[in-house]
Amino acid sequence: MLANAGADIFRANSIGPLSKCVDNHIFFQILAAYIQKYNQQRRLWNKEIQENGGRIQEGSRIWYQGKIMPDGLYEEFDEDMQASVSFLWIESR
Repeated sequence: MLANAGADIFRANSIGPLSKCVDNHIFFQILAAYIQKYNQQRRLWNKEIQENGGRIQEGSRIWYQGKIMPDGLYEEFDEDMQASVSFLWIESR
């Protein structure tokens, strides 16, 4: 539950993209020049997730179902893509 809360806090503050497995967080860096395009893609994914079943829970596994791919399987996401990612400038000293 603590790891889920941490992921929620990061996403609520537009820090991401991130993925989480049990109590481990994985962060990815999007170059500032691509953040706008990436957020446009996230909005499309969010729409597809909402149209194709949204949040799925199978036992303890929670995932978000996107569109059907050419092989007949669904795209699988680990978040609903609702939050946008923002540019975060960290100044080193």
